[in-house]
Amino acid sequence: MALLPTITTIKSHLERRGWLKQSTSRLESDPRDPDDPTDPSDPGDPQVEGDSTVDNDHIGPLAVKLLDINQQLNQSIEREVTAHANRRTQVQTCNTSLKELARVAGHARTSITFRASQESFSPGLSVMFGLRNERPYSGSRNWLLIAADLIRGDAAAVAEKHEPMALPSAKDLAALLAKAEQACKLSDDADQELQQAQEELRGVSDEVGELALDTAAYLRYSLRRFDKSEQRRIMRKFGFTFKGSASEEEPEIVPTAEPEPVEPETEPESELPLEEPQATQAD
Repeated sequence: MALLPTITTIKSHLERRGWLKQSTSRLESDPRDPDDPTDPSDPGDPQVEGDSTVDNDHIGPLAVKLLDINQQLNQSIEREVTAHANRRTQVQTCNTSLKELARVAGHARTSITFRASQESFSPGLSVMFGLRNERPYSGSRNWLLIAADLIRGDAAAVAEKHEPMALPSAKDLAALLAKAEQACKLSDDADQELQQAQEELRGVSDEVGELALDTAAYLRYSLRRFDKSEQRRIMRKFGFTFKGSASEEEPEIVPTAEPEPVEPETEPESELPLEEPQATQAD
């Protein structure tokens, strides 16, 4: 049973990120630049074991791809982390604004409900205030609708010669409503930005997974004339691990010559003379 590179397990984002970090560390540590004519190093010099240039020569054109996608992955991770932190902040701000709006609008709604029973509001005015709607929990966005109904109802009540709202006034409630709406809008925008950053990160991560397969295939071909142990040594430096695989051809078993059949031994016959039958005398 031979050892083959295990690449099918590079599936999760963390595994792909770890593999890419290890593989590109070999490239980033390469002191040679083959495109730089002033580079004193000679590509034809004997390669010393342990030098990063020993292994980089076998990666071929994939070296540039590895470095480029590593930069893309780091940028995508940074955008995702920033978007996640921004979303957390905006959601907290939105929830705080909704709770403050719920406190003030809830007080105004209770006051309007008492006035409706005392001043005999018309049925249309009660509907305008939204007094028949259920009271939601404090963090619900339904308070945006309730506050808007109270403001419109107050304007309709003043038109019918009723007293305007006080403590809070419609102006104060409108200011809180605008603040909560803006906070919720920023929260929605932050959530959308986070989703886009996560989709971008998943896309780059999938590209890393495909590049891992390409890198393993290229290394197998590039190292095909090397000893198995040397192949594994170089590929381990590029982030690959190994496991036993039964798919590798087993060594051929050469059958030995069949032995000649041996006849089973038989017991030798007795050499004692046979006794002749004796005749019986007649009476």
